[in-house]
Amino acid sequence: MRDLPQAVTDYIFGLTIEATRKRSPAYLLGDGEGRLIEFGGKLALYGINNPELGVHIDQQVEYLAGFLPLEGEPVVLPCLKCGDGVSTDLHIFSGEGGDWILFLESTEIEATQQEIQQHAHELSLNKEKQSRMLSQFLGDQVAQGLEDGKFDIKKGGERRNLTILFADIRDFTPFSENHSPQAVFRTLNIYIRSMMETLAGEASSLNAIVGDQVMAVFGIFSAAASHQFRAVGASLKMIEKVNELYEERKRWNLPALRIGIGVSSGPVAIGILGTKERKTLTVIGHYVNLAARLQSLASPGEILIDKNTYDNIRSYRRFFSPTTLECKGIVSPVKTFSNMGKN
Repeated sequence: MRDLPQAVTDYIFGLTIEATRKRSPAYLLGDGEGRLIEFGGKLALYGINNPELGVHIDQQVEYLAGFLPLEGEPVVLPCLKCGDGVSTDLHIFSGEGGDWILFLESTEIEATQQEIQQHAHELSLNKEKQSRMLSQFLGDQVAQGLEDGKFDIKKGGERRNLTILFADIRDFTPFSENHSPQAVFRTLNIYIRSMMETLAGEASSLNAIVGDQVMAVFGIFSAAASHQFRAVGASLKMIEKVNELYEERKRWNLPALRIGIGVSSGPVAIGILGTKERKTLTVIGHYVNLAARLQSLASPGEILIDKNTYDNIRSYRRFFSPTTLECKGIVSPVKTFSNMGKN
């Protein structure tokens, strides 16, 4: 420490001495053959009682067997268990007079380290749980991007061309009022699980659930197929899935479930909302509202899509026929296309 002023080195040494004094220091000194020639300090704390001079140290202290005489560099054994619930940092080094064994109690230090490790483990579990929840509702790519802070969205948000899908169970309110909470939530869980699996299969990047309504966003990440094509493909599969659920419910004498779906494509505002600990991705704009309006107008089993979506779905166009609707909150009539052959 030649580059430090004497006052600084004296202060550092003072801190070291004071810290060492609080850790119940004790020592053994062995000769060149490993025999005990001197000892001192609170050795009993470390399970060493009545040490005998002239006797090999490793014969008196089992956990020192094989370390003496010391050959080569000093040895440090942190948090070594050596007594009734006592841990020590054990330092073995060569110095004037022979090989020294220094004991510094580390019971509290070890306990603190264990608490830190436990806390880190709990944080890891909480993060894993949050990751699973984010992945379940946002999709793996979005969830991981949000957690890693690598999501490629400008700070403050930006505008992107995306496709929005809304789906809602028709007449679910009367069903929920006339059945037990257990039946209501069992039905919802089956329905939502099926819808989420279908959306994930079509590369939906953002899914949200509000009651019996599902919202999905396509096009956040690049894909081989257009996001309009994937959204309509997901819609058709969702209708098919609900029909399968209907057949299953009939066998149990349960009422049918039918959904209405609205899909719209165009530029929307996309951004990340929330705090460092809890973030969410959201989309806002005319085409989000339009998809929601189309969903509200769709009949049971119907998919309504706007012209922007229709123009980009190619092989799926054969399933849709043109129709014109008046949408609440939108001044001009909206040219749409339906899978139920409206004209």
